Amino acid sequence: MLKMCLIVVIFVSTLFSPLTHGIEGTYELIVKKKQEEKKRSRWTLMDWLATKRRMDLMDQWLLLNTENNYFEIYLDASLASVEDDTSPPYYLENSYQRYKAGIFFLPFGIEYKLANLGSGGVNTDYMLSLRLLGSSLQTTNLILSYGKNIRENDTLGDLDNSFFQVRSNFYFADFIGIAGSYRKYSGNTNDAGTFDIEGSRISYTVFLELELLRFYFESFTETNELTLLSNGSESERENKGSFFGIRIFL
Repeated sequence: MLKMCLIVVIFVSTLFSPLTHGIEGTYELIVKKKQEEKKRSRWTLMDWLATKRRMDLMDQWLLLNTENNYFEIYLDASLASVEDDTSPPYYLENSYQRYKAGIFFLPFGIEYKLANLGSGGVNTDYMLSLRLLGSSLQTTNLILSYGKNIRENDTLGDLDNSFFQVRSNFYFADFIGIAGSYRKYSGNTNDAGTFDIEGSRISYTVFLELELLRFYFESFTETNELTLLSNGSESERENKGSFFGIRIFL
């Protein structure tokens, strides 16, 4: 009798098994899918707070990076004090004057620098710049530049090097901040054809601003690698110094 009951149970289970699986599949397809759609469209306080935070962050980013000034102009003058222990020296004098000027239209800028090295010649920069972050030159910002550096030097001869530069300002308060820059010179040969030169320059600046005036102290290190074309010998020249200067923003 027990054996007969087991046979009947197995037969009934086998008969209704496809129907059971079909019901489960229908539940998965219709009921659970509908619940998931409801869950996605459900409004919760946590969702509202997360959305509000994202919108606040976007508004803050737009506020910091929206261009408020279509045109900016700056004029800069500084006096350098230089340490040059290389032989022969690149800087023939321990101090010299440097002048800068720049004009920006929205994030695009053209900049110029003239350094009068006295008996050591003249050092000139021409730069095209792009401000990636920040709404002006007097905000926390990040600027990329490409330029030409022309050196007229009695010791090394005339040089013409391209360079890439990245620099940034960071304000601790409305009137005080720091700045830094890194420049990489491409290799080139002097006009006499005696050697190749390439190098880099890094600088750090602390500044104090009073409205349109910026007073600053800048420290720099410039490294040049020279290769004599006659015998392939290499040498390194490192120049260190500092600037005291003033900049006017217009």
